[in-house]
Amino acid sequence: MTPLNATVTATFGRQCEVELSDGRVVLASRRGKKNDITCNDKVLVSITTHQEAVIEEVITPRNIFYRSDQYKQKSIAANIDQVIVVVANEPSFSDALLAKILVAGESNQCQTVIVHNKVDLPTSLRNKEILEYYQNLGYPIVAISALRHDIEPLLSILSNKTSLLVGQSGMGKSTIINLLLPHQPARTDSISAALDSGKHTTTFSRRYKIDQQSFLIDSPGLQEFGLYHISVAGLENLFREFSPLIGQCRFHNCQHLNEPQCAFKAWAEGNSLKLRRLDILTELQQLSQR
Repeated sequence: MTPLNATVTATFGRQCEVELSDGRVVLASRRGKKNDITCNDKVLVSITTHQEAVIEEVITPRNIFYRSDQYKQKSIAANIDQVIVVVANEPSFSDALLAKILVAGESNQCQTVIVHNKVDLPTSLRNKEILEYYQNLGYPIVAISALRHDIEPLLSILSNKTSLLVGQSGMGKSTIINLLLPHQPARTDSISAALDSGKHTTTFSRRYKIDQQSFLIDSPGLQEFGLYHISVAGLENLFREFSPLIGQCRFHNCQHLNEPQCAFKAWAEGNSLKLRRLDILTELQQLSQR
């Protein structure tokens, strides 16, 4: 039988959920011992007699958004057009986590949009300054209040794209998903059957269909986001404000810490936000060297 085209809509352990081109959704597993499936992978599958699927081949993705630490890498989604990172006025968002997600978006050559949620709550001076800084770097900022059902500004951003929704816990991602997809509840039956429990259904990414040309991939809430897979030199290129400064330091291997005539330190001097961004860059570079 000729393998069928399918898209991975969720992964959990060694099994995943795939949607066939005719709209059917079935459980699938990878042939052999490979465990290299990512949400939104394009795959070729064979249907078994039990109406389950075997993944015969993974079509090479155009990008994979993932995080890594010194021990392992964790893929989050494949074949995405843009990253939607949600921040909120309450609880306070991590500026370091936001910076890392923006770097990951740049590394995948994806547009990253910052969604500022809970704008019905007071915006602190700290949040305002951070968001203005990123807006000046060219990152789009979309202000919404999901709790008040005000997500209209987000709709045009999502149209005709496959978007990955990320953010730390508590930023309101689930509320946004429920407003965008009120008539498309999360598919948990097959997952519960596969895991014998629904306890862990929030720990993996899932793709939802907004319309025939627009898809949204929801990811687990992030508290940590490592970038060990990106080289020291590569990190400099992925910070928009620092890439023009590459090669201008006195020493070609400048680490932007205590070296004299460092172009990065000279550029950031006297500006707390620039200095904070430089601190995040040098911290990531030191981690990558371990």
